[in-house]
Amino acid sequence: MRIAILGGGQLAKMTAQAASALGIESLIWSAEQPAPAFAISPYATIGSLNQETIRRGLIEDSDVITLESEFVPAEQLRALQAAGGRVLPRPESIAVIQDKWLQKSALAEAGLPVAKGLCVPHLAAAHAAAEELGFPFMVKARRLGYDGHGTVLVREPTQLESLFAQHRPGASDWLAESWIDFSHELSLVVVRGLNDDVATYPLVKTLQPQFVCEEVWAPAPVCDQVAAAAHQIAMRAAVELNTVGVMAVEMFLDAHDNVIINELAPRPHNSGHFSIEACETSQFENHVRAVCGFPLGLTDLRAPAAVMVNILGRREEMVSVRQLAPALSVPGVHLHFYGKRQSRLLRKLGHITVLAPSLAEARERALTARNLIPF
Repeated sequence: MRIAILGGGQLAKMTAQAASALGIESLIWSAEQPAPAFAISPYATIGSLNQETIRRGLIEDSDVITLESEFVPAEQLRALQAAGGRVLPRPESIAVIQDKWLQKSALAEAGLPVAKGLCVPHLAAAHAAAEELGFPFMVKARRLGYDGHGTVLVREPTQLESLFAQHRPGASDWLAESWIDFSHELSLVVVRGLNDDVATYPLVKTLQPQFVCEEVWAPAPVCDQVAAAAHQIAMRAAVELNTVGVMAVEMFLDAHDNVIINELAPRPHNSGHFSIEACETSQFENHVRAVCGFPLGLTDLRAPAAVMVNILGRREEMVSVRQLAPALSVPGVHLHFYGKRQSRLLRKLGHITVLAPSLAEARERALTARNLIPF
């Protein structure tokens, strides 16, 4: 059996590794150049999905086609499906989720908790949104935003003028959202199978001081009622959006202990990397199981606590695997280096996971290891 993975980054790499453990081959597709996942599989292809020969090769050489990010245009996924490819998650689900305005509208229509949002296609609409939402508020790109790219916290009108001066009028590619005064940023990975089975991973707390995830704490230090509400919200979101495979539901916990959905990511997610060592079945293995139609694996924690720390680039420089050696001297460290040789500010180069009897102990060891890495 072989799965085709659209995208060749670290998520594809770890998905291919999980597939290999199950005896499933992976075909890696990348649009322009060799990528980290190419090191895992001998089956790789480079080229545009708009090319019929590329689409035909993916369809003929795989049993199912999945993806490592929601940024593959839905029309290209539909073309693969129309030509006979089995595409999971389904193109119709991706079409909604990859547009944050459509995503928010679908969640709101389903009665799920989201922040108030307004579509702002031009500067006048943005100023009207400011009047309605009040300062501060968020402005997000409807498409292709990630790790802080395409996300702006607006505190005053001049920021709107600067933002819209950089973009053509009428593009209709921005979303304004009311600011949530949150106490915790939370995330929950949910996986849904082809037979509608649904499983959820432990609720986690994420630390994202610059809109980029730096730490993940599992389980989140919240009360049982909050955790239960988050699990129910995530499962309902997966059903309402008719997803197959893994989906991360990023959430806020507000000052009144209300859980509010921030965004969805319909694929394995950075906030679920801890599951590789910390859970009975990793998010990557369960994604493969789901899209292949296999039973889902258990998602329970193997230890009382786990903390994952991202290895984020600190500057522009070339990096080497040998520079990781000091971090490996810390007891209990599980280190993943993604194979990227070029570091730049806040680029995700790898991650460290530590399991321990408490969050405090796991975090201390994970941060100690991270600080021993010079890049």
